[in-house]
Amino acid sequence: MKSDALFLAIGEFGRFQVLTILFLTMLGIIGHSDFLTYTLFYNTPEHTCVIPKQYLDNETRSLISAQNSTVDQAFQYKGKDDDELLDTYCNHYITPYLPLADESEPETVKCSEWEFNKGYPFGKTFVSSFDMLCQYKFRKALGQSLTAIGFLIGAVTFGFLSDRYGRVNTLALAAFLKCICNWMLVAAEGADMLWLFYISYCCVCACSHGLYLVFFVYIIEITGPRMRLFAPALRNLFEVVEEVYCLGLVYVFMDWTHFEMTLGICGLLMLLVLKYCFESPLWLISKGLETQAEYVLLRIAEINKRTVPTEHMRNFIAQALSEEYKSSSVQSNGSSQSASAAQSWTRYLNVYFIKSKVSGKLEDLRIFVKSYPNICIKGILFGINWCVVSAGFYAIFFSVPNLGGDKYFNIFLISVVDYPMYFFCYLFMERFGRKFAYLLSMVAGGMTGLLIMIFRHSDIDGMVTALSLFGAMCFSSCYTIIYIWTSEVFPTPIRNSSMGFW
Repeated sequence: MKSDALFLAIGEFGRFQVLTILFLTMLGIIGHSDFLTYTLFYNTPEHTCVIPKQYLDNETRSLISAQNSTVDQAFQYKGKDDDELLDTYCNHYITPYLPLADESEPETVKCSEWEFNKGYPFGKTFVSSFDMLCQYKFRKALGQSLTAIGFLIGAVTFGFLSDRYGRVNTLALAAFLKCICNWMLVAAEGADMLWLFYISYCCVCACSHGLYLVFFVYIIEITGPRMRLFAPALRNLFEVVEEVYCLGLVYVFMDWTHFEMTLGICGLLMLLVLKYCFESPLWLISKGLETQAEYVLLRIAEINKRTVPTEHMRNFIAQALSEEYKSSSVQSNGSSQSASAAQSWTRYLNVYFIKSKVSGKLEDLRIFVKSYPNICIKGILFGINWCVVSAGFYAIFFSVPNLGGDKYFNIFLISVVDYPMYFFCYLFMERFGRKFAYLLSMVAGGMTGLLIMIFRHSDIDGMVTALSLFGAMCFSSCYTIIYIWTSEVFPTPIRNSSMGFW
């Protein structure tokens, strides 16, 4: 490609690329936080049912004290089957039940208020703040579903904005919106407004995924062709540090409100960092912004201590620009013909304007599919693989709190084991290519999932935990490979939108 000559001249992976990745690593801190909030802050702390005061007169208290019992023991409903035992504090007796007094079991009513243990491992979670348990368990299920919905909205929305308005502008917008939404979450808890919590949490997840997606594409576009495999690998190594850092914040605060407020402050600091970042030169060239692209490329060459004559730089940009125009000429023809056909009607009736715009987009899509069938077929196949990888990755990662042992330590292990995985993943892709490395990781991850189902009820200590760690490594490897593979298939003008769509 003609654009590759630009990076051979200004430096494929010099000081500019390294410093940019280091400075923007803070984005991962506010971007990866939602994985931790899902796995930790949707947990149910130890709790007891609060017995209403009308059941606790002086006579009842004296009776309970005479039997050497406590209020909780006297009113707690134990349950008659395994399903009820899982929700021990969902009901309570209407009168104290003291088996030692040889009394018949009284009637029960649903518990309406709970007292949560604020000690280790959780001080305050979403469940304790909004009573997401017992008859209100649907609140927790809805909140967990909003995580995936937010990721979907963020990928599509910020992918489109990135291709339309630029990578750095979209990163700044996502970081700013996430700050606001983080603080809206805290405000929702203070005002006890569940609907505001749901909206804010969905927006937080959307901004987080948008940050990660746009940042990945930005790294690909500011590095040279021979380093576009190493740069994401280096970014993934920093990603492990970000996950451990976020886990440390959760461990220190043990309170989701303080954690979200801290992330909001990190987002504001991120805006200051983005002020000194340059726009993606490939995106500027794809939009025909030659002057801005020339300035950015010369500044990158200066930071990388490369000397490129201005005339040579303009020749490089002109060649790359002609290549971009050639690849997009087919699409522009389709929209211009449909727009001119309806131009006279759009002045009078808005419905015809809308119809012409839709017809133009459909015509663009038809011409694109007809002109580039190979990209369309690969896009469909990548979409199927994205669904499979996402299902496997999230199924294992979000089941971490259900594993035995300390939850913080389990998440720490899953984060740290990614270090050797990223190293071997980079070597495999460099030596054997994307396809072989992806197939090997996918098969290993699928077999691990089957083994987890077999051994999940066994008495072998640590077997399920070890399999989960290995499965997380395999699917993390699949994610790394398919991100790089997808970014290499689609052209610059639609790269971010395509990755966000899949």
